Amino acid sequence: MGISRRSFLSTGVALAAGSNIAWAQTGYPSQPVKVVVGFAAGGSTDQVGRIVADGLSARFGKPFIVDNRPGASGNLAAGQVARAPGDGHTLLLTAVGLATTAAFNPSILQAHPINDLAPIALLAYTPNVLLASTRSGFKTVTDVIAGGKKDPNSLSFGHSGYGGGLHLTGEIFSVRSGTRMTHIPYKGVAPMMQDLLAGQVNLGWDNLSTALPFIRSGRVQALAVASKQRAPELPNLPTFGELGYDNMVFGAWFGLSGPKSLPTELAQTIAGHVSAMLSDSAMQKRVTDLGLQILESKSAQDYASYVEADIARWKSVVTSANIKPLS
Repeated sequence: MGISRRSFLSTGVALAAGSNIAWAQTGYPSQPVKVVVGFAAGGSTDQVGRIVADGLSARFGKPFIVDNRPGASGNLAAGQVARAPGDGHTLLLTAVGLATTAAFNPSILQAHPINDLAPIALLAYTPNVLLASTRSGFKTVTDVIAGGKKDPNSLSFGHSGYGGGLHLTGEIFSVRSGTRMTHIPYKGVAPMMQDLLAGQVNLGWDNLSTALPFIRSGRVQALAVASKQRAPELPNLPTFGELGYDNMVFGAWFGLSGPKSLPTELAQTIAGHVSAMLSDSAMQKRVTDLGLQILESKSAQDYASYVEADIARWKSVVTSANIKPLS
């Protein structure tokens, strides 16, 4: 986003110092704060939610508790938070699923990530990665393309749900590589990974942060990462750009939002604590060890602009791959 890390942190800390004066009199938070996560425990969104809850609990000295509310690519959780009181005691761990839904099938949105929620701060990002079962015999993307040409009906890829970022990434790669692949939707990454490990599906798409333990242990074969540069955690893993697919840069972003009625000063207070939390070296290590990158946002408007641009990008993917909502 063209914002320096120093600018982001100094702005956030200044906001925290100034707005805390106004909000100190309110005793916020006066009760445990729910950080609602729209996905089941164990996935990348849940990972980020727990990092944020731990960090803000320490910063505020009051409990911030993850509340997993999975369903509809995070839409159920978003709707719940949008309807909550704007007192800051119910927050949303916003994720890319809301952007893909807005691009793919906006009619099912229970809360638009910008129009119906109050952006507080961007948090983290993880690129998508193409994985192969160790039983598939695929060691490289070239192997996959060759296998698809040899037997056009042989390739299938698993993903975490129809219309989500992993599904759309898989479909656009099929189009750009000219390779026919059958998509197999799962109710989350965990069951997809189980079938990939067992060889029931030969390819799968996942976020790097959740796939990393399986890659490091050798239980799955990573083929390429959908990022501009190689992932520091896997320096030998090529990017799709290196393999000739320059426009294959896709991943999952995470942010913190509240109800639209959340007062601006309170949102700034929380955002300031988020930036201070992410400036801590121990927290940075915890984030990067999971294969996540810290995202930088200077303001709520910067966050909103980031999400709006992401929605537009996913709309382009949906159009290019001719993906239709389920009837």
